[in-house]
Amino acid sequence: MLLLLATLTFAAELSFEDFTADAGAWSGGAVADGVLRVTDAEATRPLPAATAFSAALRLRLAEGDGLTLAIGEARWTADFTPDGGLTLSSPTDPGEAWPMPAGHYTWAPDDAPVMEPGPQYWDAGDALHAEVIYDTDSETWFLYWTGAHPRDGYGYRQIGVATSPDGVNWTRYEGNPVITIDYDRTTVDGIHAHMPTVVIHDAQWHMYYACYQNDVGNRICHATSEDGLLWDKQGVALDLGEADAWDFSVRQPDVLVGPDGTWHMLYNGTSPDGHYGATGYATSPDGWTWTRAGQASADEYRLQGGGMFESPYGVEQWWNCEDVSAIPRPPGIR
Repeated sequence: MLLLLATLTFAAELSFEDFTADAGAWSGGAVADGVLRVTDAEATRPLPAATAFSAALRLRLAEGDGLTLAIGEARWTADFTPDGGLTLSSPTDPGEAWPMPAGHYTWAPDDAPVMEPGPQYWDAGDALHAEVIYDTDSETWFLYWTGAHPRDGYGYRQIGVATSPDGVNWTRYEGNPVITIDYDRTTVDGIHAHMPTVVIHDAQWHMYYACYQNDVGNRICHATSEDGLLWDKQGVALDLGEADAWDFSVRQPDVLVGPDGTWHMLYNGTSPDGHYGATGYATSPDGWTWTRAGQASADEYRLQGGGMFESPYGVEQWWNCEDVSAIPRPPGIR
C-alpha cells in the first residue's frame, strides 16, 4: 500500500494542485478525502510547461515497497527492501545520492543512560533537557543539561556540560554548573536557568535558555562563550509577552541559523494561567535582537524539547510529542 499526500505548485502558470477535491487527470491513482491513493500501481499527472516545480510529500510505505518519482528527465528512486537502504538517487547524476529524511529511521535506545543525576548537590535531583552539539574545531561532543536540586517540590535548576570524544563516553566538566542562578526570587534567573539550546556561529558559541523569575514567569536568556565551557551571561533575549498573551511566559527555546544568515527560534509560549502552550516563532538578524513572528502551532504538545538541524531537505526538527503529527514549518524557514 502506497499512500501519497502531496501539495504541488507550478510556478509558470501559478496553478495549485488541490487534493481536497477530485484533482482530475491522475492516471493510476484515485483522489479521495484529500489523499492520492496508489496501490501496487503508478500515478502520473501531466504537468504544464512549468519552469519550476516543488512538491511536499508524506509517504506511508510497507516494508519491501519501492518508490519512484519522475519529473521530466530526472528520476529519483527509494528502495525500502530490508537490505535496500533508504536513499534517493537520480540516474541523471549517478554520483549523487541523498539520504532519506532523518525521521524515516528507527532508533533503538541504549540500555544505560549516558548522564545520571550527579554527585554534586546542584544536579543530584534530576538530569534533564539534554542538548548535544559537535564542535568541529576541537573534534569534541558537548552535552548540556539541566540539573535540579534534590528537594521536595520544584527544585532550583542550573545548567551543566559534559564532553566526549565519541558521543558515547562522557566526562562532566569540573567547573559545573556553567550557567548558575543567584537564588534571588526577584531576579529574572534567580530560581531556574534551564532548557538550553546551543549554536556555534562565526567561532562564537551562543546559548539560549529559559530563565525563571519566581511567581512571574520564564523569559529566554542569552549567554556567549569562546570554548563552550566558560560562559558570559548577556541578559534577556526574548522577554515576557503582553499580560494576557498566549506567550506571556516563554521557554524551551530551539535556535538555528539559516543559510541566509537569519536566526530562527521556536519556543513554547504559555499564558499566565497555563503550564504549556502554543509553539511560538521568532527571528533575529544577528542572534541578539529578536522579533516575535507569531504562532507556529496551537498544539501545546508540539514543542517539547525540540531540536532543529539542517538536512539535505532543508530544516528538520525532532521533538517530544504525544502523537506522530508533524510540526508545521514556520514561515521563513525553508
